[in-house]
Amino acid sequence: SGNNESASSLAVPFNSAVTAGHLILVAESTYDGETLETPTDSLGNSFAQLVIAGVNSSDTAVIAVYGATANTSGSDTVTCHISATNNIHCHIYEVQGVTPTVDKTGNDQLFVYSQVVSTSDATANPVDYIFGFFADNYQASTFTAGTGFGDSELSNSDGDDSAFSEDEVVISTGIQTATATNGSG
Repeated sequence: SGNNESASSLAVPFNSAVTAGHLILVAESTYDGETLETPTDSLGNSFAQLVIAGVNSSDTAVIAVYGATANTSGSDTVTCHISATNNIHCHIYEVQGVTPTVDKTGNDQLFVYSQVVSTSDATANPVDYIFGFFADNYQASTFTAGTGFGDSELSNSDGDDSAFSEDEVVISTGIQTATATNGSG
């Protein structure tokens, strides 16, 4: 993951080579009325927007999650883009054994320290991958992952905004819930 409080793009390299056929997830956030733009990467993968959340206004965070199936194996750097020079956060994941098909989504804009987001409907798959992404505009929050979640990433900027991502594989159907507790309050 990475962040920059005065940029319109941000390049984040994977620590090791990605594998063809794996899912590449990219989560972006910004605020102050900026527009998130589709990420690019050095392998030429085509990203599709999976989720967008938040109100794109001058005082709230806006986030989007994009996915692409890696078309080739090799070193990869993902570049996130926004419409103007401002705060930008970029979190990248490589996930094996899942597809970029979104089963169910959930999003909410909350002004509380404990964040809970649940899927809009029950999932029908017995094994689902859940990815949660949270953004904060003013608190420079330090989040704690929800029960069962791992692979968490946190990016805080000097401008008091932050972004947090987490994931898990669940083994039951039903409403799926991602939680994160903000340690700033």
